[in-house]
Amino acid sequence: MTIRDILEKILNNYLQEKDKSFKNNEFARLLRSGLKEAVSDDFLAGNIRTKGSAGKGNWATVPWIGLFDAAISTSATKGFDIVYLFSPDMSSVYLSLNQGWTFFNDTYGRNEKNNISKVSRYWQSTLANRTDRMTTEPIDLTSSLQNKNNLVSGYELGNIFSIKYDSDNLPDNDQLLIDLKDMLFCLNEIKADLINEKNLQQNIDYILSLDLNLNPLLNNNNIKKIAKKIPKIELTETDSKVKEPDKKGRTIDYDALQKQNSMIGFLGEEIVLKYEKNILSMFLIYPKELNTFPKLKETA
Repeated sequence: MTIRDILEKILNNYLQEKDKSFKNNEFARLLRSGLKEAVSDDFLAGNIRTKGSAGKGNWATVPWIGLFDAAISTSATKGFDIVYLFSPDMSSVYLSLNQGWTFFNDTYGRNEKNNISKVSRYWQSTLANRTDRMTTEPIDLTSSLQNKNNLVSGYELGNIFSIKYDSDNLPDNDQLLIDLKDMLFCLNEIKADLINEKNLQQNIDYILSLDLNLNPLLNNNNIKKIAKKIPKIELTETDSKVKEPDKKGRTIDYDALQKQNSMIGFLGEEIVLKYEKNILSMFLIYPKELNTFPKLKETA
């Protein structure tokens, strides 16, 4: 059985199966087995796991099949994962890079929607492995529902990237496999950028504390606010060989910067390096604000 076979069977039969008893239902068992029968063993090597859900005790409004990295998540309720989300009317299925809504709902109370949305936007703006087939457009799982469903709304809010497949126009299996592998690259990138694989809340709280909208036309008050959030970094300045009138050229000891980056860890060295370059560029635009940033160490 291929990925396409599984998706097609669920889309074509789920609504009819919901009229049957949930207990010991073979169709529900198909969903729970995930993609085990559809992908090779090497695809599920290492920490990669797959499983699905047709509901717990009763049929789910939105059944799903997920792919998890056990090092950072083993459940659709917490962490980051790749998941096929089937629309309630079975008109489509989304391949989604997503987050566990239950964690946000249990942890952040009334701020759960704003927080999960902010984390989604953060990864949308930083992940480099996104392909042209992936979109940041919202996924729609609720418009066909007569009654509000908090869990289904959470799936929508937790979406980072997605690819939509209409039930009457599923791609061939080769394309579905390519899309899945591309999403796995994105999941691996998230894993590589986490500051602590074992502490999800530490990672989420860190993202929620960030303000990386470094507009060069920021006013002085905003610059001061950003300065307070910058990790304390000691850099070495030396005069550059090329000088312009009334301007002092500088070269930065990036070895020292990279050592600090490895301690910060969370964003990865490349992203943090870009961040620090933006900060340094603001020194030239706003020289009067230089004293509000971590003091640079002068050398002869």
